[in-house]
Amino acid sequence: MISLTCLAVAAFVGQTVAAPSSLKWRRQSTNETLLTDINVISQYWGQVSPYRDNEDSYFGVDDVGLPDGCQIEQVHSLQRHAQRFPTSSFDDGLNDEHFGAKVYNFTSANPDAAFTGPLAFLNTYQYQMGESYLTNIGAATEFTSGVTFWNRYGRTLYNATVGQLQYNASFANATARPKPVLRTTGQSRIENSQISWALGFFGPSFYETPQPGLDNFANGSLFDVVVIPEGGTENNTLASYDSCFEDDLQSSDLGDLDLLFQYVPLYIGAATARMNAYAPDGFTFTNNDTYAMQSICAYENGYIGMSDFCNLFTEQEWQAFEQTLDIEYYYDYSFGSPTGRAQGLGYQQELLARLTNQYITSSNSSINSSITNNAADFPLGSPFYGKF
Repeated sequence: MISLTCLAVAAFVGQTVAAPSSLKWRRQSTNETLLTDINVISQYWGQVSPYRDNEDSYFGVDDVGLPDGCQIEQVHSLQRHAQRFPTSSFDDGLNDEHFGAKVYNFTSANPDAAFTGPLAFLNTYQYQMGESYLTNIGAATEFTSGVTFWNRYGRTLYNATVGQLQYNASFANATARPKPVLRTTGQSRIENSQISWALGFFGPSFYETPQPGLDNFANGSLFDVVVIPEGGTENNTLASYDSCFEDDLQSSDLGDLDLLFQYVPLYIGAATARMNAYAPDGFTFTNNDTYAMQSICAYENGYIGMSDFCNLFTEQEWQAFEQTLDIEYYYDYSFGSPTGRAQGLGYQQELLARLTNQYITSSNSSINSSITNNAADFPLGSPFYGKF
């Protein structure tokens, strides 16, 4: 049991994309005016949306925070990654790349033909994005997330002194604290998210006395990391689809299969017609092209912080774009997936084991029991657990 001064509580923090309650009314929008406020547009990008907090009252809870006299004793944080490049999936980066190549090939072969009006930028447009890995803006987001976690939870968990900006590896009596253990998969964008988050939480780049070499960070004296391989068939509660063979056989792309062929055409026809009004002879926008333009808007913002594609759609079209992503992830990973519950079981078992101070010595799920059966990889009683 996790003890508090007056109450047994464990705080669980999940880094998620949240829709503030101020936008709830917008879900019913029928306004056909083009939406140009990027702060609103960016909240319709599904899993690609920047991190943001819900308002305190979002879930209808009037009293939030800790009761007087109580103290947080343990926090569990689970997050994935921040802004990234699109993946190679056919309905994600591959569709975006195909559209970018289509435009570039046309303008190169037809230098006298011109897109007009709001699409004039396509006359010189070149698709510039990489594939799958964390962007620099994503790294900055994770750094900020680490700083925020220190301010919200670290200061309380570690009884921070006046003006203390980051984690201190020593107790007040100068003896060493047990090192926190972070866990991540070996996928590039995930591990880089962990590194950037740790730079914010442990704060070696803003010590009172500067350390240009980030010595404490580089030599491993502040924290340990457990990196679980991803991409093979090993058990991994942070990438449970690797060892869920039934998922590969029947449901891994369940939410993707109908996205471009069934969901997207339901809403995007008017936008496609609007784009074709500005296209030169010989170039025709398809529904998939128009969908790629919405997708590129989101990803370019996560890469360079801006995109000419963003002001081309109505709020209703952005709402529908988000709906396609919600449907995709619901059927790929959530309750719409035949294997969704099974994939989530391992992490829940690990969480319960930490809350009850027990090792896990055998596995009937995605748990890798060679990691959960020892104090080095699976410490018990830690003030916080960070998983990526």
